Amino acid sequence: MLRALTGGKPKPKAIEYAYELKGERLRLFDSDNFPIDLQKIPVVQNPLAGAEVEFVAATGIIDAGDLLVTDVHEIRAGRAGETYFEPRKRSRKSKQATALLVQDAGCQKITIDEARKLIREAMPVVVTYRHDERPAPDQMHPLWTEGPASPDSDAIWRTFSRTLRLGTVVFILSARENMVRP
Repeated sequence: MLRALTGGKPKPKAIEYAYELKGERLRLFDSDNFPIDLQKIPVVQNPLAGAEVEFVAATGIIDAGDLLVTDVHEIRAGRAGETYFEPRKRSRKSKQATALLVQDAGCQKITIDEARKLIREAMPVVVTYRHDERPAPDQMHPLWTEGPASPDSDAIWRTFSRTLRLGTVVFILSARENMVRP
């Protein structure tokens, strides 16, 4: 009768586990006494996350959308070690960029055209890079992936809004697009 109800297949055997609980770790043991370890991972809902940024002087955004910046390099000369500063102009590709404006209530996403209107001669801006082509590190867990917070995340934007001055323009650029080529 039981085989008729289950379509001729035998009833599946119940899986039983023994367990051991120690602090944040749960260890399960199957019927062959094979251990399976589970570890609690602390997570936070609305963190402030770290980001690598550059502070540069922006001089404009050209019609093609490239951000024009001036980096300053220190030069020491002579026996007295006089210090001079050499401005070096370069451009950063912003085709795939996200632009932000730091405001009282947080960061507001703006267009590149809106950012162009805000940039005045030698205006300090913040530049950070989205690592869009970074190979994924070896993942030990098939259920999730790990890595640093993306500059496009709310956690990084919260950090920007709490750290930077109101009115600061932030550019999140593609690392691949701005890679220095030999």
